[in-house]
Amino acid sequence: MLIGPGLTGIGKEIAALVYNLSKMNINVVIDSGAIYPETVKLVKFKNVIYVPKVGELKIILGGEYSGDIISNLSKYKSDHVILVKDYKQYIVYDGSEAYLIKSDKYTVTKYGLFYILTGLLSGLYALYKDPVKSAIISVYLVVKTYENIFEKYRLHYTLDEYIMELRSNLKKIIWEGSTD
Repeated sequence: MLIGPGLTGIGKEIAALVYNLSKMNINVVIDSGAIYPETVKLVKFKNVIYVPKVGELKIILGGEYSGDIISNLSKYKSDHVILVKDYKQYIVYDGSEAYLIKSDKYTVTKYGLFYILTGLLSGLYALYKDPVKSAIISVYLVVKTYENIFEKYRLHYTLDEYIMELRSNLKKIIWEGSTD
């Protein structure tokens, strides 16, 4: 289940939702729009992936934040997975180890690509039941798609063109097992 896109400003309601979901053993992806101090305090179950922007990462880390993202994450010990975007790289942190997915392109958030990432992530998490694997595959797909689309169109692409390229990459990687 994906919680967050478009839900800014209703922290108490999101906290109640998270509390009730924690009793159901459901895989949950919490997007930056649902990351509030009261929400984070109630996440006591393991099957959670946080997808913060850098500002919301401070909330997850308890307000302590200085320097680079990886050194801050390394101080955070948890059963939760955190996927955060930092300029030309994505970081997937599993509570003890950080996995970097880098791109030589700055993967902009044009057309809500970050929302596409969180939607894809929640779908893969439902499919694989493995938060780290789901996060790494979804980031790889979004970055690979962006790199392919950038080569074809530079920054002059439409959302439809991005979606069609993502669909093609999904088919190749998920169903055919290729990473070309």
